[in-house]
Amino acid sequence: MVRKDIGIFFDQLLVHLQESDSLGDLRTVFKTLLRLGGRNSKKTSALRPLPMLRKPDGSLTTTFSERQGVWMEQFAAIEAGMTMPMQELANLNLQPHDHPLDLQEPSSFPTVWDIQQGLRRLKRGRAPGPNGLPPALLKAGGEVFARQFLTLTTKCAAHSHEPLSWKGGRLFPLHKGKMHPADPLGYRSIFVSDFTAKLYHMTMRKPLEVAWNRSLHSLQFGGRKGQGTDMAHHTLQTFWHWTQARHMPSAIVFFDVRAAFYSVLREALFPGDGDIDALLRTLNTLGIQDEMARVVATSVDQDFALTGLSQHMITVLQHVMTNTHFYVEGIADPCRTRRGTRPGDPIGDILFNMVMSCILRDVKATMLACTDLTWFGDPAPCADYMES
Repeated sequence: MVRKDIGIFFDQLLVHLQESDSLGDLRTVFKTLLRLGGRNSKKTSALRPLPMLRKPDGSLTTTFSERQGVWMEQFAAIEAGMTMPMQELANLNLQPHDHPLDLQEPSSFPTVWDIQQGLRRLKRGRAPGPNGLPPALLKAGGEVFARQFLTLTTKCAAHSHEPLSWKGGRLFPLHKGKMHPADPLGYRSIFVSDFTAKLYHMTMRKPLEVAWNRSLHSLQFGGRKGQGTDMAHHTLQTFWHWTQARHMPSAIVFFDVRAAFYSVLREALFPGDGDIDALLRTLNTLGIQDEMARVVATSVDQDFALTGLSQHMITVLQHVMTNTHFYVEGIADPCRTRRGTRPGDPIGDILFNMVMSCILRDVKATMLACTDLTWFGDPAPCADYMES
């Protein structure tokens, strides 16, 4: 009887939803959908005050400004950044390029189709960035907005200059639920940036993917069509069973890179000038000792991760990844970061994979020089795992 009554109730609710939709009563449609899948609005959890944080000296913060200062210091250390006045940051963003502004390649410009494809990928209901434009509003503009926005992005690509506001955002702390709420290390940051910037960066994925796929020398997953990160798990499992079936010794080594996609340093993408001082300072800020930092910086300066990209596209990326910054609520001055990519940046995973490709090349060369082991790995997708 109970199941029958529940079925009748939902049938009536769906009929009411259909009638409201046909009449254009969107308010009733919204309330009905909330009844179908939303939480009970009458059951609200009690508001809890934000905890006071523990400062490096062990004492607790007593004011909002002190607590926000702790967030700024912690997140600035993670991002290898430093605070500076907004006017100074704006002046740095206006510095002239090393390459002439008339260096234009139409193949590097976005198209209306690229903008429309990016609009389709945006998800509704996400928090808007500092400009207050939610993704639902951008998607509602459709083709009209895409053509208007294309004019702006074409100017950005032609002059290799991105607006400073697109390079920034606000950082909010989120407790990970493992450590005490008063411990700042128990929080991670959420970066909220403008969706207009994300939409522009989505148009850069195509030339980056083409250049990355052409330079592949080992099997890499993630960021490639048909080669998602879940395929890495299946490949390792298949390789494990293959070695067991042939009674061959095998081992799998895992390296956990913290915040991998957001750890791309700008100097790792645009090296080659022999000046490693800036990279040394950045590595020291991240806690790497001088001797190891010099070895890493020298090796990085000899690699070039953006092989295959046109000079114009490299110039665009150079400006996109300089003067990146973030704000913390209650702190007037922004923090200029040394990490090029930001959380949620559509090109973050591609740039990380291009840097990782250089690292894999060096690892492969070192292993082949030191051992007589057979190297397995090919960038082409495997058609038959059982082939010897």
